[in-house]
Amino acid sequence: MRASTEAIRVIEKLQEDFIVAQGHDPKDVQKLVKDMENCGGKKPPKLPDQTLDEFCCLIYNEYSYCPDDTLKEHFFNPTVTKYDKVSILNRLPNLIFFCRKYFGEAAPSIDPIFSTLPTSILNGFCLDHKSVGTLILLNEGILYSAPQFVEVFQKIPTDICNQVAEAKIPITPEQAHRLKHAMADFLGVLLYFSSNHSSPISMELSPGKPYLPMGFETWKVRLSIESSLTKTYPKDYFTENILHESFNNQQEKYYMLRGLLLFLVAHEYSHFARQHTEMIRRRATIVAPEYLTENIEFLRQIRPENGNLEPSQKSKEMFVLSQPLEMQADADAISIVARYCDEHGLSKEQKQAVYSGVALFFTLSEMLEHMLLVSKFGIEKTQSHTMLAPIERNLLFPREHPVPMSRIPMCICNATALSQTQKEEIENYFVDALVKAEVLWASVSPNAFHVISSDSFEFSSMLRMDLPDALEGLNALGAKGLPDISEPIKMANYL
Repeated sequence: MRASTEAIRVIEKLQEDFIVAQGHDPKDVQKLVKDMENCGGKKPPKLPDQTLDEFCCLIYNEYSYCPDDTLKEHFFNPTVTKYDKVSILNRLPNLIFFCRKYFGEAAPSIDPIFSTLPTSILNGFCLDHKSVGTLILLNEGILYSAPQFVEVFQKIPTDICNQVAEAKIPITPEQAHRLKHAMADFLGVLLYFSSNHSSPISMELSPGKPYLPMGFETWKVRLSIESSLTKTYPKDYFTENILHESFNNQQEKYYMLRGLLLFLVAHEYSHFARQHTEMIRRRATIVAPEYLTENIEFLRQIRPENGNLEPSQKSKEMFVLSQPLEMQADADAISIVARYCDEHGLSKEQKQAVYSGVALFFTLSEMLEHMLLVSKFGIEKTQSHTMLAPIERNLLFPREHPVPMSRIPMCICNATALSQTQKEEIENYFVDALVKAEVLWASVSPNAFHVISSDSFEFSSMLRMDLPDALEGLNALGAKGLPDISEPIKMANYL
């Protein structure tokens, strides 16, 4: 939906507050946005003899879910505010419409307003504003860094990671060399985007090189061009290999990024469609009364020596109020991703890439949470915390979202829209990506912790935002920030 004047004012005020809180001038960001539009081409030239409808379908890459008027409206007015970046919001129209299609009549009649905020936290915010309705604000830092993370994650050799995880056959020196270089590349990107080198002002991968997120999504566009040309030229003008291209790196990158972004958008749309912000306001829960006591009992069974353990009141509230809503949104999101794969008739390799993108989203969330905890509480306390079982971290320490890597099995288990066969298929697609993530983090975390603990390292202001303060007074899901591990509960007995 198009934003009202009041909605634009509200969102721009939030964006300006975030920009100023990071020590920047909003006018500089406005200039950056204009420069990016001029450089990246807000409205690329149409191909000869191509209608606007055909061109919209080409640049938005998917089968055309949106009605023609919706695509045309977005094409001419892609941004909501003067701080939004076209290269980010251009990815969304078909995904938003696809989410609405999933919920059908169960969704409110008016879509939320999608815009952005200059942070790098790996989620979005769904909030209700009393005068403008529901806003979904995506954190643009991850959206402009995601393509680079996809590229370096893709280069990590899956077969070698599986061999390392199984620990049956030692890897060769050549394999170790390949793995070491791939891990180093990933660590370099992780530290770059975590550091103060990245900001809402520069938006650069390296000095003087603006990074435009639409950059590598050329595979779909090229196939669309080739398809249109075959209408003019004889069928045998192009080789079979061009018209029916086999799965390659460009396709893998495209679908990994699509999986990551679709999951994020679908998760936030679920909050909107299921009116989760209203449930938080009313302090309503979707779990059974015995949910808390059963989980506390399970937790005590894990550690019998802590039979008298009692989580804090704040931990209990977030465990029964916030976390179940996040789990429900995750279940909707993975169901929407599954439907996306089915309705597009994706091949096994393409589906693998989509779910690898979802796995990368959770992997990055887990990594960045560990790194931020180290910066705030130190290595020893963070490692003691992260060695706990997910149920312990979820219940003993106040946190809005469940532990990132625990969300994958839970979202599949809770997805009532999926059959058991579909769930098993999705679990299989996640296996390799999760093994890769486990080997990756075991390899890079010591170096990452060493670097961020040094006096010379400074986290990006986009990551250090105090979200609860920045969104004070707004009923915002996704803004509770890091779990507080400063007061561990009987930690000595847990190790």
